[in-house]
Amino acid sequence: MGLFDNITNWVDKKIDEGKEKYEMVQQERAQQQEIINRKKDYVKFLLSQPELNDTLVERYVADRMNPPSITVSQADHQKIQFLNFLWKINNNMLPQMNWANVGIIPKKGEMLHYFDRAVLREMKSKTTKINFGGLTGSFKIAKGVRYRWGSMNVGTQKTNYLDDVANGVFFISNQRVGFVSQTKNFTMPIPKIMSVSFDPSIGLLLFKENKDKPYMMTLNNYETPSVLLSHLISE
Repeated sequence: MGLFDNITNWVDKKIDEGKEKYEMVQQERAQQQEIINRKKDYVKFLLSQPELNDTLVERYVADRMNPPSITVSQADHQKIQFLNFLWKINNNMLPQMNWANVGIIPKKGEMLHYFDRAVLREMKSKTTKINFGGLTGSFKIAKGVRYRWGSMNVGTQKTNYLDDVANGVFFISNQRVGFVSQTKNFTMPIPKIMSVSFDPSIGLLLFKENKDKPYMMTLNNYETPSVLLSHLISE
């Protein structure tokens, strides 16, 4: 190989290196632009919320850009944080958590999106009153002996009540929801969920396909799991 070939190879190598660097720079710029666009979309989303005014959003953005500056109240900060969560869910950016917090082995490709301490509840009944009734009578047939006739109906009155049957962890993944405890457990594939509702006197109610009674739980927070489940069910 002659001098000319060596120079040509060296030049070609430098050109290839330059192309690689150029492509890397372009890729980094594209990623940075994507981040900027997401931030702009997020601010637009906040500004579109009727419960937030422009001044509050501006102060929140300024706090984020100049940590540890804090000019937004704790209540407003929590409100914005939840709106941030909504925006991420709407943009398919679901949280990912550690399965060690739940204590079960995940399935292949399963990602944990949420977990919380929970109390599993069941509807039970108990007898509160016994009623005696019916047409009966008696008459004396001998000293100290009476003959009884007729029939006696015995009826019971029952009341339903909610019983807290187990303390454990409620979790939501991309494949299923479930409850894990030392005494009671259940899991339900996302496609099997018929509906989700919340009752202030009961808690979270999960209705499963082909099951009459719902799973009932009390949680520390109901908004976050409700939003997540709504998103996963609608996919």
